[in-house]
Amino acid sequence: MVSTWFAPMKIKNWRITKKNEIFGVSIGRSYLLDQVSINDNIAFYIYPPLHGIIALGKVISKPFVSDHDYYGENKYKYIIRLQFDTLNILTKDKIMPLHKLIGYYDAENDFIIEPYLRNVIFIELIEDAVTSLNSFFKQQ
Repeated sequence: MVSTWFAPMKIKNWRITKKNEIFGVSIGRSYLLDQVSINDNIAFYIYPPLHGIIALGKVISKPFVSDHDYYGENKYKYIIRLQFDTLNILTKDKIMPLHKLIGYYDAENDFIIEPYLRNVIFIELIEDAVTSLNSFFKQQ
């Protein structure tokens, strides 16, 4: 069964991920990528100023330790290779707001969720969230 994962990151790291078609974590967090299988998908969430899901990538390799320092400072050396379909990379003005993924938004009682994502590095999405994600990307 194909799983879909959620990876929040800074815009700087997104640019590296997109350009090199890779996603990395520190060696100490390798257990996160060890859960991922080839053909799984990863939804990339960009922190403010964009604050939304900008792309879906397909995993095309098992995780491995890279000799190349993609992210600088030897930070994220445990990587997986990705494939991006151009239809699954959104422009800044069409990104998926987080509330569309989690299914709740109240303009009068707006809530801020980014501080709660600070400790989220990589998680598997539940089926309802995956359905919302796939619907959003099909409409774009």
